[in-house]
Amino acid sequence: MNEMETIYENHVFPQFHRRKIWCVVLLAGSVLFFNFSSALAAADPNATEKTNVVLAYLKSLPSKPDKKVLSGQFIGWMYSEDPELFPRIHQMSGKYPAIMSGNYADFGGEWGDFSTTNSLLVNHWNSGGLVEVAVHIDNPVTGNWELSTYVDLVQLVTPGTTLNNRWNTELDRIATGLSELQNNGIVVLFRPLLEMNGDWFWWGARNGTEFKNLWIYTFNYLTQRKNLHNLLWVYALNANTGDTLTYYPGDQYVDVVGVDYYSSSGNFPTAYEYQTLKNLGKPFALTELGQCDPSGENCPSADSRQVINSIKQNMPDAVYWSNWEDAWALDRQSHLSELFSDPWVVSRGEIDLGSPPHAPRSPAAPSGLRIQ
Repeated sequence: MNEMETIYENHVFPQFHRRKIWCVVLLAGSVLFFNFSSALAAADPNATEKTNVVLAYLKSLPSKPDKKVLSGQFIGWMYSEDPELFPRIHQMSGKYPAIMSGNYADFGGEWGDFSTTNSLLVNHWNSGGLVEVAVHIDNPVTGNWELSTYVDLVQLVTPGTTLNNRWNTELDRIATGLSELQNNGIVVLFRPLLEMNGDWFWWGARNGTEFKNLWIYTFNYLTQRKNLHNLLWVYALNANTGDTLTYYPGDQYVDVVGVDYYSSSGNFPTAYEYQTLKNLGKPFALTELGQCDPSGENCPSADSRQVINSIKQNMPDAVYWSNWEDAWALDRQSHLSELFSDPWVVSRGEIDLGSPPHAPRSPAAPSGLRIQ
């Protein structure tokens, strides 16, 4: 078996064309001499080949005439996932969403049992889908899901402090779950410290420099200390809140940008942050989405076609969206068959990783904050 085949052996994509890659290899003479822009490579300079290929695929989507927006759905909080959610969506539409989104969050419990979350994600990946993992981490001061107690972000990333030791412990726990996915050959769209421009999480609406340092520390810890090289790092703002780049840690620490977007009308006008984020040259996504306001009580429209129509009209370079659960979930919406039949929409089994070129290594990212 050749090296290029080994990379993808454990991932079943019906549309994956190995021959197409080999044609490129033969024409170029050797894969080692490919000379594509480093912009194709992941932020992690040691990212796996598969991780780089998934990123290259995402970057290619806006230029495609169709099959250019990946559908997605969140399966529920850790320990309370809904294993029947995707089957219900399939029963309603004949299709499965392309992206399954999970969440590592214990809300005061004990981290460690990732079996339910990861088994669902592994099965989805092996069936031809992509995987996202968001993280909601307990307040490191109180040790539980308590949002009002102040956390000193400087102390959090200062080696040897009590807060830093607690943060490292949390990252170690998260790494356990992510390592299981890496061992299964799975590339993860990793969405940490999300909605940082809002004030509802302990890490939100903080000093920009301190937040950037927290992101950089977390990036370095998980990639360098924990050797996780299957992650595509997703910088996800809250839509229409502003401070678009206040918390942006730099291109060398981010792979995908986007917004979490909830609509009380069912439609999604152009997000305030869209153009600025798009100008960064990263794939843009609606990383979390709901056709209700954040309370889940104001849901005037359940027409799922409004999602893709809004993307076409207002944010046409979006490469994926992911519905939240419960009142915002796809199985609560109407016209799912028409949504998934739209020429732009990609469902599970329609992801073609064969076309993007082999991505080179990027220059080593600056070490930034040291880890200990």
